[in-house]
Amino acid sequence: MPSESVTTPKEQDVKKFTSLGHDALRSGNLNGACEAFESAAKLANEFNEGFTQRACYFNLGASYVAKGDAKKGIEFLLKALPPEKEADGSANFADLHYNLGIAYDSVGEVESAAKSFEIASVEYKTQDNKEMLAETLMKLGSVHAFLNDLGRASDFFGNACEVFDELGDKKNEVLALSSRVNLLADLKDIEKCGDVLRVLIDRSEELSDNFLKGKSDFC
Repeated sequence: MPSESVTTPKEQDVKKFTSLGHDALRSGNLNGACEAFESAAKLANEFNEGFTQRACYFNLGASYVAKGDAKKGIEFLLKALPPEKEADGSANFADLHYNLGIAYDSVGEVESAAKSFEIASVEYKTQDNKEMLAETLMKLGSVHAFLNDLGRASDFFGNACEVFDELGDKKNEVLALSSRVNLLADLKDIEKCGDVLRVLIDRSEELSDNFLKGKSDFC
């Protein structure tokens, strides 16, 4: 019979503060979440277990980003980076870089944001996490448009369109198509702009039909 893993009082306290932090997040108490996760991180440092330390720093960094203190968020998220990509699991690696992208974008470090979002998008694609992949592709389109890399921005919005189509998310597909049309117009790619515009009109009409049908069914 396998022996049960024994946790020390400090490890139990880390779990307690981590649980309190998640509870605070769910209730919208960002200050309380940061305080709880900071307590967990301090305790985790005392017994020097890498995975636990990085998990605590990730929770703390993501909470500071959500709170609006992106600079402090970056400080803790960087401490959460694993020594190897697979060390903490690919899902954690993707989420870490997505949060870094949000944080870098918030402080105006747009090139760093683009790099982080690109790493996250590759991981989300590998995981077949289409919802997060689509969201990350939209972020990539926006940051590359800001960097005046209009061709790549258009491609990212185009990739997002494909994923939203697979998800059956017509509303966000229309948003991505609209962004792509504007970029193709700026690039003076008339032929491709016309093709995408026709798809945009079709999808917009489908949305309008569904809305009217819903109103009719409701009545």
